[in-house]
Amino acid sequence: MFLFTAGGCSNTPDFWHTDAISTGNPHYDSSRLIYDSPLSHLKLEFLKTEKNTTAYLFLDQFRFTPNSPGSRSTEVFFTIGETILKESIYLREGRMRLKLSPELTEQIIFSLQEEKEIAIVANELKETIDPSSFQMAFAKFLKGSEPLNFIKGPLE
Repeated sequence: MFLFTAGGCSNTPDFWHTDAISTGNPHYDSSRLIYDSPLSHLKLEFLKTEKNTTAYLFLDQFRFTPNSPGSRSTEVFFTIGETILKESIYLREGRMRLKLSPELTEQIIFSLQEEKEIAIVANELKETIDPSSFQMAFAKFLKGSEPLNFIKGPLE
């Protein structure tokens, strides 16, 4: 399958997906950007609210396992170019979602903007994040969505 773009053609699938919730009140609006490859159960997600952008790793199946019995954290490895980052991340209730630190979130966003591939390994699951269409998806994510047109009056 070939996808045609304004810059030429590409046979690389686009795994970046955005969605947004617009309430008409910026305090409650949010947008989400997910790298969702069907080849891996490990997903990268960015969530933007009025004041914060937070990154998460989540599993669509399975659960993250602790470093050791009784531990409440798990180790995740990020490879960006020649740099390997290791982060011990607190296991949330349900153990299917990990909240990344603000520093790591910034590093990931910066690296993807620089078009650097990122390999993530957690609990023997691996995902390689392709930065090729990140710029356009991230711009859409930051913009969010337009306020909804609310229906006024009774419905018939």
